[in-house]
Amino acid sequence: MNLPTLIALLTTLTLHLTTTTTATPLSTRNVPGILKEFALTGGNLILLDKAVKLYEPKKEDQGLERKQTNVEVSLIKSMNAVHATPPFKKQESSLVSNVACILFSFWIYIGFLGCRS
Repeated sequence: MNLPTLIALLTTLTLHLTTTTTATPLSTRNVPGILKEFALTGGNLILLDKAVKLYEPKKEDQGLERKQTNVEVSLIKSMNAVHATPPFKKQESSLVSNVACILFSFWIYIGFLGCRS
């Protein structure tokens, strides 16, 4: 089994165990709170990007896996914040939608990296 597949499997298992054991009710947020969640996701993406660029096999496997998990968890929290919030005004909706679409493309890219063989 190659490293990206192993990382993807472990991340999925970790997320599954985390969500089944520590489920918390969704709390509503305003637009600045949602954008703050998106900013945290962006920060985690930057850390993951730097770690991937400086990656040394077998030395930093756990650190890289942890950073990938942090990105996935922060994306989930961001999307949960959007779903838990009452309907937005038109201007707020377009702002949040634009940011969410940008982050979703990163989510797809991360999934692609995890599935590459």
